[in-house]
Amino acid sequence: MKSKLLLTILIISLALSISGCTDIVDKFPLPTEEAEVSSAGFGKSLTYGIIIRDFSPSQLSVDSGDEVELGLDIENVGAHDAENIAINLFQKSGFSIVSENSVSATSLLSPDLKFEQPGERLYSYWVMAAPSVSVNQQKFLKARISYDYSSLATSNIHLVSRDIYNEQGPGAFSIQSTTSSAPVSFAIYDVPPIKVSSSPLGSVDVSLNIVIRNTGSGSVSGNIQNFVVYTVRGPVRNDVTSGCSDDVSGGEVSLFGKTQERSVKCDLSLDYLEDITSYTIEVLGDYTYIMDTDPVSILVKE
Repeated sequence: MKSKLLLTILIISLALSISGCTDIVDKFPLPTEEAEVSSAGFGKSLTYGIIIRDFSPSQLSVDSGDEVELGLDIENVGAHDAENIAINLFQKSGFSIVSENSVSATSLLSPDLKFEQPGERLYSYWVMAAPSVSVNQQKFLKARISYDYSSLATSNIHLVSRDIYNEQGPGAFSIQSTTSSAPVSFAIYDVPPIKVSSSPLGSVDVSLNIVIRNTGSGSVSGNIQNFVVYTVRGPVRNDVTSGCSDDVSGGEVSLFGKTQERSVKCDLSLDYLEDITSYTIEVLGDYTYIMDTDPVSILVKE
């Protein structure tokens, strides 16, 4: 998987006190599904990434041995391209597959808001023969979608001389944080402007707290891969991942618990080169995401 930098960034509001990265769910409440975004935090990601537009049979009842078609329509509505898409009808309830077109694309492009183009869609279908039954029976079928996706978050950090800080106050230095729309949300706790001595110039130690949370309707398969923290704007562009927790410095991040979430702490050393030295921090990661359809019901008649 390759992290892509041409992204549609969804900016999400966050009004929190910065008191550490415990109680993640409480600190990052989800806004309403249609919330417009402005500032840092998590959006409601149940509709981010790939969504299921439709999963339904061509008819709700079928005689034993007769055929019925089952269709699945999915769409990429997130900020990143979906890759390596795999679709599997894993619950058949005795139906046998006569023919299928379960995957016809290896990637689905993300929406292009600039040109008002929606994300790409993929339609899959299965022609299935109903099992033989002695009495009428309700049968349930489910499909599973697996795909590779990426997440990104940004936030800026200001190193400000003591004199300018005291003169203008912390409110003069805006902090803008973003998280891209994806089934796994990355968010960076805002770092207030840091007041430093203007002389001598040198480096400043900064602690960065990053929260990773599965906010989609499925689950992450394995670990987050290719996890990296960059300074993308400032005096230089640097990979600063080595300053993060030991267990993520190799580029892999494991998520904890049934809710699949965790926090990552990074200790950065940033060069202070002038009275106001600003940086933009970027956090990226890739993963495989799995989601199941709700079951559909077909009545098989004797």
